[in-house]
Amino acid sequence: MKRALITGATSDLGQALANALATEGYTLFLTAPDPEKLEKLKRLGHCLAADLTSEREREKVIQWMKKHPPTLLINNAGAGLYGPALEFETNEQLSLLKLNAEATLALCLEGARCMKRPGTILNISSAAAWMPYPYFSVYSASKRFLLDFSQAFDAEIRQTGLRVLCACPGQIATSFRIKASKGRFQDKTPLTLPIEKVVHSLLKQIEKKKRVQVIDWRYQILLTLMKWLPSRVQSSILQKTLSKRFLSN
Repeated sequence: MKRALITGATSDLGQALANALATEGYTLFLTAPDPEKLEKLKRLGHCLAADLTSEREREKVIQWMKKHPPTLLINNAGAGLYGPALEFETNEQLSLLKLNAEATLALCLEGARCMKRPGTILNISSAAAWMPYPYFSVYSASKRFLLDFSQAFDAEIRQTGLRVLCACPGQIATSFRIKASKGRFQDKTPLTLPIEKVVHSLLKQIEKKKRVQVIDWRYQILLTLMKWLPSRVQSSILQKTLSKRFLSN
């Protein structure tokens, strides 16, 4: 039986993934913090409301996962804060780290202990993970953690029949950027990715067991060009480009 556990299931990307996997015949286990939003997904599978920034709530999800071992775990839950780091409360930044890094790490480790083989863990990182990213500093650092950990952990356990994959999409046409900037930025950019394209790429990555994937080709080219520059120059270019957005808002 194909079972998939998706965190952050009520997000735009989480819902799109849930619908796609349901079509492929997966039995779905969906978790997110908002019970009202989760109620709307009950038609797709089993649901559990839990806030992964809380250790007690996270443990509920882990025990649920152990009771119903999945063949696919998608760590999609995540948060972002887009703007000057000092504009946000320190507790907000720490909460972001708990969700993006700590909770994902816990689910990866506990998932690896109980998941059916062959199986797959897919961690949703970001194209922002590949460089020092001013105005997205804590978010990009948390996603860099996922990128590095996923590759190292995959090397450790792949011989057991479990793969750990990492996806690094660019900006997706969802409400994420609006929430991360607290409504400051609502416009799309020329690099914004249709959510359908991202889901298609993620399903292909799972199928082909590709360890790391940057979505899409435009971001691949951009990151290839940027990697030849010293990190100081990378962050300087981004700072000059992005600071104009914040100064004009």
